[in-house]
Amino acid sequence: MPSRRSRDLLNKATQKFSRRLRSSWQMFFFPAILLYSLTLLNHLFVAPAPRLTIFPYLKNIDIAILAVAAALLLGIFNMKRVYFARRFVRRTVEAALQKHPELSDEELIGKVFGEVRGKMMRVWLMGAAVVLLGVLYYWITLDGGNNLHVYFVVGAFSLLVNYPRHELFADIPWYVIEEHRHLDPSEEPPAGP
Repeated sequence: MPSRRSRDLLNKATQKFSRRLRSSWQMFFFPAILLYSLTLLNHLFVAPAPRLTIFPYLKNIDIAILAVAAALLLGIFNMKRVYFARRFVRRTVEAALQKHPELSDEELIGKVFGEVRGKMMRVWLMGAAVVLLGVLYYWITLDGGNNLHVYFVVGAFSLLVNYPRHELFADIPWYVIEEHRHLDPSEEPPAGP
């Protein structure tokens, strides 16, 4: 059974990971907001005339950007379903232990946190890309329609929903320890969080 000291260390590691992850999240959220804001200011104060040469292709551009945005959103849902589950933690621990069976619980937790961080950054990148698609549509067409705003709302909502709250990661160290003990049955099972 993990001692009180090791539980405190695991909780501190989780809090440190959450703080680092929030800093990474900001690198995706704030630039997306800034791009949208600058584009919106251009639309409101400069109000450029729509490009008439684009009008025959406007529907095709709109459909192409919508298809890319839909693919990004489906990718986000799929990544969350696959990578933010206990099964992912189990597979990551098993793979790490097959390569390096001597790893400690702390090293395994670090590896799992690294994998989770990489997957979350991909999710945030896809959310920011949805906002970028709206901005791109505006600058290609100079059409001040709803596309700019719709893509911003959808992309920003995706980024906000996937904000790295501490509660999302609080159980990961315990999952790792449990899986580690499961693969090495000579050790005692851990106490719960």
